Amino acid sequence: MKQALKFPYIKTYFWTDSSTVFTWITRREQWSVFVANRISEIRKLTSSEDWLHISTDQNPADILSRGCGPKQLQKCKWWQGPAWLQNPKEQWPMLAVNIDEKEVDIEKRKSVISANNTELESISLQLARFSRFSKMIRVMAWVLRFQPKAKDLRKYSELTNEELLNAQKIIFRVVQKECYSNEETRKNLRGLQVFEDEERILRLKSRLINEEESKYFISPIILPSKHLADIPLNNVSDLDQIEKTNIVLKWRYIQKVSENLKQRFKREYLGFLRSSVTKREDEINVGDIVLIGTDDKKKAALAARKSTGAFSRKRWNYQTC
Repeated sequence: MKQALKFPYIKTYFWTDSSTVFTWITRREQWSVFVANRISEIRKLTSSEDWLHISTDQNPADILSRGCGPKQLQKCKWWQGPAWLQNPKEQWPMLAVNIDEKEVDIEKRKSVISANNTELESISLQLARFSRFSKMIRVMAWVLRFQPKAKDLRKYSELTNEELLNAQKIIFRVVQKECYSNEETRKNLRGLQVFEDEERILRLKSRLINEEESKYFISPIILPSKHLADIPLNNVSDLDQIEKTNIVLKWRYIQKVSENLKQRFKREYLGFLRSSVTKREDEINVGDIVLIGTDDKKKAALAARKSTGAFSRKRWNYQTC
């Protein structure tokens, strides 16, 4: 008609008195095959924005289908449509569209959702696959590095000490959250002085008050017995990553333990030796452990020395046990 009237740029509108068809055309949803094919053809030739709804009593195209005689047809609106159609679009009546959603949904394509009830594997079972604690930490550190927030890092550089420590803390937090998330699992912690540190890790308040020790030694991390505790800690820390303060503290600790061991050896072992004065046929040889002192001294106060020379049995009494 546009080509016949030579009005290629004239605006065209389309009308329907079916609220269901009007809904199918204007809504962008998935319809059944029959409806979808016809709606697709309509949208190829027209725009859904150009479709309007009209009531049945004002639809001129419906007159002949209901039956109309020649005399009535002469003065019928079938020729020109409703009177208000001669007015500008802004003056057209705003007709309410009563949509029957049940009828519309009959032709809506049914979406079949298939959901597999797959139980996610717990973090404890995943961690149980690692035979070494150090390997577990390194794997977690690599996973954290390739997160979207870590794109600015060099992907192929070595893991830093900070990344390894962060991965270790995350493993501790995840395991604790899984094992102590409710009251039923936290009942084993009753009677213990448990607190959460600044890194949101559960720790135990111990009776150790030695200020020279680190807080990690004084307040140990709480872990379940069937998790990380079963993994052997057979890795050795990199000496370049050990803090100097920790090395000094460890050296002091070793010295203190050694001194305490010497004191206990004298007090708990030497003091209970059965002594006697006897004549022995053999001499004191090089390398023998001897006690040096006089008879007026207690055995716990005697000095233990290693013999570096030979002694004559005529000049010395021997402490034996």
